[in-house]
Amino acid sequence: MSRINSQKYSFLKLNDFSKNNYSLLPLRHEDIFKIKEWRNNQINILRQNKILTNLDQEIFYEKLVKYSFYNLNPNEILFSFLLNGECIGYGGLVYVDWQMKSAEISFINETKRANQNKIYENDFNNFMSLLFMISFSKLKFNKLTTETFGIRKNTLQFLDKIGFQLKKIEQEKVLINNKKFDSFFHEYLNTFYNNMPNF
Repeated sequence: MSRINSQKYSFLKLNDFSKNNYSLLPLRHEDIFKIKEWRNNQINILRQNKILTNLDQEIFYEKLVKYSFYNLNPNEILFSFLLNGECIGYGGLVYVDWQMKSAEISFINETKRANQNKIYENDFNNFMSLLFMISFSKLKFNKLTTETFGIRKNTLQFLDKIGFQLKKIEQEKVLINNKKFDSFFHEYLNTFYNNMPNF
């Protein structure tokens, strides 16, 4: 599949970020239905309370994503995550606070890849490395945050390895498969990235 993407974020001079055969491109319409399937398959680990439809995805792209391409200060900055030109995930920055220069990270991997720990870790690390480049080198953000449900033990380990700092735990916040899980909140500062840009 082609990596060519006609959509661009107006506030970024560069809109194609690549490393180790991975790349981030402004979220492509052609990927939204794959993303719908991945989100529905992994609904238990997401803050998503219903099964998404094709119509939901069309509305999401037309009303939110397209608007963000032309807005100098959008609330969300989302990317298709590609490996060798094929979309294997998506994510980016949500709840963007342009005044404070901070945002929350969003990421989801193709379901089969997400279920293979070594593959998922490699994908996750490369996604984060590219997103850090965009956030800290290009946008000059001060801080990125995450919220992770306790059921995602591997993701919590990966965040720790990369150097995210745990800031807060909300105990028994979510009910997944009739079991309560804590929610973990981490942050990563621009100063961390400047001292250790590669991981």
